[in-house]
Amino acid sequence: MFVVNDLSYFAIHRHALAVAWLDRGWRVTLLSGDAPHGAPEIDPRIKLRELPFARHRASPMWDLACLRIILDAVRTERPDIVHAFTVKAVLLVGFATMIMRRKPALVLTFAGMGKIFEPSSAVWAKARRSIVSTLLRRIAKACSPWTTFENEGDRQHAITLGFACVTRSRTLQGAGIDPDLFYPPTETYEGKLRVLMASRMIATKGVDVYIEAAQRLESKATFTLTGLRYEGDSDAMEISVIESAARRGDIDWRGATPINGMGDLLRQHDVVVLPTRLREGFPRSLLEAAACGCALVASDQPVIAQIVRPGKTGWLLSEADSVHLVEALEDAITDPRATRAMGASAAAMVSEMAVDTPSIVRDMADVYEQATTSTLNNSASHG
Repeated sequence: MFVVNDLSYFAIHRHALAVAWLDRGWRVTLLSGDAPHGAPEIDPRIKLRELPFARHRASPMWDLACLRIILDAVRTERPDIVHAFTVKAVLLVGFATMIMRRKPALVLTFAGMGKIFEPSSAVWAKARRSIVSTLLRRIAKACSPWTTFENEGDRQHAITLGFACVTRSRTLQGAGIDPDLFYPPTETYEGKLRVLMASRMIATKGVDVYIEAAQRLESKATFTLTGLRYEGDSDAMEISVIESAARRGDIDWRGATPINGMGDLLRQHDVVVLPTRLREGFPRSLLEAAACGCALVASDQPVIAQIVRPGKTGWLLSEADSVHLVEALEDAITDPRATRAMGASAAAMVSEMAVDTPSIVRDMADVYEQATTSTLNNSASHG
C-alpha cells in the first residue's frame, strides 16, 4: 500500500515502482490526495482510494478524515507493507500504525525534507520543526520503520534529529529515471541556445526567477516552461503571470508535458534550469535533463552539486535570484559550443550513476525484504 500527498507525484516519481510489484504478482493499493491539472494516468491494476489531503497546512478535520481512511484501508486490504512518501503522509501513516494491533511493515520515504525543515529563524517555523521532529521520533520508537532518503545529507540530518535509525535507513539516489525515455540526442544542433525549465509551477522552485530572467534575455536565447499547475497552494504561481509572459514572447509556455514526452522535449533543448529555493531531495528533473544531454543551471545545494559540476556539466547559483541566473545564462549563451559540450559531459556522468529505474527498484526491493523480515521477527518475539 502506497500513501502519497497527490496523484501527480506518484504518477511521475513512483509509478514505475508500483508497476514493478504488480508485474511480480503483488496487489497494490494507492491512497492519494487530489491530482492537479495534467496529472498522468496510472496503471488500472492499482486500486486507488482518495485521501482529502490539506496540502502544506495543518487541518485537524481533514487530517482526521485521512487518518480514518488509512486505518480502514489497512484493516480492509491487510497489506504486508505500507509505504508513505513525504512528511505529511509519513505522519498520518505513522499515527495510524501506532494504534494498530496488527502492524504491517512500514517504509517511510523522505523525498527531500519539505518546507517544514527549511532553514528559518522565525519563531513559528522553529516551533513547527520541533513539534514535527518530536512526532517523528515517537513514530520511529513505536513502529520501528525503515526510512529512505534521496541524499545522504538528509539521512544524516534525520539520524541526528532521532527519527531515523542508522541500521534501518538507506539513501537511494532519487526515484529512478527510465533509460528508454531519457537518453542523449543523436543529432547535433547549431542554432540559438535553447533553455528549458521543467518543474511544478510554484514560486519556491524558482519559476518567478526563471520568467524574469527570460524577459531580460529573450532576444539572446529561446526559453520554454513546462510543468503542472497547483491550485489552492499558497505557493502556486498565478497562471495569469505565466500566460502574460507567454503573450509577451518571453517564454514558450507548454503546460504539463506527459512523462512519455519529456525525453523528446529535453532533447530539443540545450540548457535546463532549476533556481530552486527549496531544500531538494535528489532533483529528478536535473537527472533526466543530464541524461538527455542538457547542460544544467541550478541552485548551489550539496545534493545538486553532485550533478551540477561547474565548468564540466553546468553552473551553480550562489543565490537563487534572477541576477545570478542571468549571469550564468549569459555565460552559457556566450559560448554555445562549450555549453553543448557540458551537456554531453552531463550525459556521460549520468550513464555511470545507478539512478535508472531498474537500479532503484532493486534497491527498494531490498528495503522491503528487510522491513518485512524485521516485522515478522518483532511479531514472533511478542508471541
